[in-house]
Amino acid sequence: MTQRDLSRQADISSTQLNNYVRGRKSPTIEEFIDICDVLMVRPEVLISTALHTIEWRERNNIDDPNEVPLPDVVEWRTQARTRKNP
Repeated sequence: MTQRDLSRQADISSTQLNNYVRGRKSPTIEEFIDICDVLMVRPEVLISTALHTIEWRERNNIDDPNEVPLPDVVEWRTQARTRKNP
């Protein structure tokens, strides 16, 4: 799927989507949900993946925003966290 396809299906301008992809702007929560729906991914999975990628880059001192860890390198945390009783 191209960015153009995604922008059309999510009803977001291609310029706006490009700004999100490049990190210049952030989508509204509604736009984020629409993007997730088009990509057929749960929002919490997308957020978890992004957080793990950021942590991996920081741990490995990687500045290139295009470099991502291989899927088997990332420990996925998609389960709800439970609160420990004091």
